[in-house]
Order: sequence, then structure tokens, then C-alpha cells
Amino acid sequence: MQLLPIVVKNINQTLYYYNQQADIKNPLGKVSAILSEYVIVKNKENIAEIVCKLYKTKEGYWYDPEEPHFEINNKTRLEIKSAIDAKESQEQ
Repeated sequence: MQLLPIVVKNINQTLYYYNQQADIKNPLGKVSAILSEYVIVKNKENIAEIVCKLYKTKEGYWYDPEEPHFEINNKTRLEIKSAIDAKESQEQ
């Protein structure tokens, strides 16, 4: 797993992320969507310290499921998404 750095403007901190495939299942347990899951962490040394998880469709749309156990405000979430989008567009 490769951790990639992103700079989030409103918190003036470098965060790191990695992405992996995530299967979204319906209530019956059938896979209804396959998304890219972005796991955001505070530092490279402790990947268990997760800031939040974000999801993106293959078409490039962000998907935000309810995840109350991550204490992150909407502005920070939007800044993280923008930083990831900018980094991915640089890599292409």
C-alpha cells in the first residue's frame, strides 16, 4: 500500500491517503456498487489513525455515506476531496 501526501488548506497540515476497492452492498448483501475508497490518515507512521474515509465512483463522482464515528466537518471533507482531485489530475 502506497501512502500519498496531500496538503489540506484549511487545516495547514499534510495528510496522507491510500485508496482501495470498496464494495457497497444492499440490505440483502448483494454488491450494488464498486467504489474507490480513500482512507485518509494523519501520518505515515500510524496508518491506524484514520481521519476519515471517502468514496468515489469510477465516473469521478464523490459518494458520502453516513459515517458518524469520523469527527470531520464538511469544509475539511471538501478540502480533502479537492486536494485528492488536484493530485490525481497532476498524475495524469
